[in-house]
Amino acid sequence: MASSNVNGVSSSHEEYRKRVMLGPLPADFLTVSSASSPAGGGRGGVNDSRQQQERNDHAMAQQLQMTNRTQPVVGRLQITVVRATLNKNYGMTRMDPYARLHFGQQVFETQTDANGAKNPVWNKTFYIYQLPKSYTSFHLEIYDERTLTDDERIAWVTIPLPQTGDVSDKGYKLCGKLGDDMEGTIHISMGYETGPAPCVPPMMMYGGYPGVTSYMTPMQGMYQGPVIQPQLPQPPPQLSQEEIKQVCSMFPDIEPDVVASVLEASNNNKEAAVEALLAMQTN
Repeated sequence: MASSNVNGVSSSHEEYRKRVMLGPLPADFLTVSSASSPAGGGRGGVNDSRQQQERNDHAMAQQLQMTNRTQPVVGRLQITVVRATLNKNYGMTRMDPYARLHFGQQVFETQTDANGAKNPVWNKTFYIYQLPKSYTSFHLEIYDERTLTDDERIAWVTIPLPQTGDVSDKGYKLCGKLGDDMEGTIHISMGYETGPAPCVPPMMMYGGYPGVTSYMTPMQGMYQGPVIQPQLPQPPPQLSQEEIKQVCSMFPDIEPDVVASVLEASNNNKEAAVEALLAMQTN
């Protein structure tokens, strides 16, 4: 049906003009209300699914936080490598021993006792968490740290682990080039105890929806232990004049200034310096 024309303006145009809103727009302009939205399909359905996702995320976060409060019980093995008494000093100079512990694929090392020779002292403590029940012992080796050549293994021993609640503080005989149980002894202090696992707070992650925060906790069994600070390099040992003269007397054909330079380049390691001077004589 054709619209009527009054004063040159059709009635349909007049109807549209009545619907026009003049003035500032309200704050809820173009906002879809969840109450007035249809139950399914369209933008209303997307908004409902988003709110449902937010509620699910918050419920999951609360559940993870409550789960994290219940700390599982784990075992902790504490080992202190105190000192060693060796029966032989390998090499022409005093040895620089250090100890290395093997727990399956895990390897721990003490610091090097410079010039420790046959009586090195470490007093190094290690904490090992959640060892498998199949582990009943660990392997320990003592090395002599070298500068110009590979470190030399001088002694080793397999040490049984203590039972839960037991404390062990004694020496163990070392094997080596001199024979089984003939290389000396090493003093080890051990204790195995159980307790709650360290509390690890949940990590906060931001999801794809504004204002929605998700939480994630590490897998049960993972342990984020204390951070082991890197050991600072120890200053080179100071040699006395008698020790320098002793090295010079071993190489009378080499100038003392050259011997002193080689010692300085070797960080006052007499064994490394002697090996370097022997190589110079050979060449």
